[in-house]
Formats: sequence, C-alpha cells, structure tokens
Amino acid sequence: MAALSAIDQQMLEFEKRSWHYAGAKDRDITDTFGMTPTRYYHKLARLITTERAYAYDPMLVERLLNARSTVQRVEGMTP
Repeated sequence: MAALSAIDQQMLEFEKRSWHYAGAKDRDITDTFGMTPTRYYHKLARLITTERAYAYDPMLVERLLNARSTVQRVEGMTP
C-alpha cells in the first residue's frame, strides 16, 4: 500500500484542529491549502474512504466518516 502524500497527511492533521469562530475554518482552508473550501471538502471526502487514510489515523477517519453520515442523514430528512 502506498503511503499518504504530504498534502493528504496535512489535510488529516488539519482536521484534528478545532475552530471557535464562524468562518475561521474556511479561511484557514484557503490560507493553508490554497483552494476553496468546497474543493477541500471534496478531496477530504475521497481521502477518508481510502485504506491509506485509515491506516494513518483510524480514529480520525472513523470520526470524519461518522460526521459525514450524520450530515447526510439529516439532509435527507429535509422536505
């Protein structure tokens, strides 16, 4: 199995942080990765489904997958 790229590792480490102000994470995404938050979240969604990401930090990947599942369930409930 190939190792994670430096950007993949950086993204996973970034997800361990917490933000206390609205919009702070989006601003940090743009400043840190030079991409829009939308692009970042698309890349992150693909990354957390890989075996490499799970091997790197299984607890973080499980947390992110669970958070994604919760959002998808809640969004599916809206009329």
